[in-house]
Amino acid sequence: MNEAAQRRKELLEQTRYMYQETELPAVHPRYSSWYGELYKTEKTEQGSFGLRTFICMILFAVFVFMQNEGKDILHVSCAKVIQEVSQNTDITDVWKKLP
Repeated sequence: MNEAAQRRKELLEQTRYMYQETELPAVHPRYSSWYGELYKTEKTEQGSFGLRTFICMILFAVFVFMQNEGKDILHVSCAKVIQEVSQNTDITDVWKKLP
């Protein structure tokens, strides 16, 4: 190969590398996981929904245990939990009280 042909080949490879599409198409975040599975990319993020659900189930089980057994956990009774959950709180007041 002469020098001009070698240079054209290098430029062609650089152009292919520069314009190759490796990213997912622009989709709504709700569907990015599905597109990631479809296109077999490794960059799909796992949501925290499963972890949050597990923590909620554990907290609910502890609450049910407290209610059925009449026990206090960390000096907090079941009645106190019900009172705090049913209390109508304005979020702006909570933010103002934070240090």
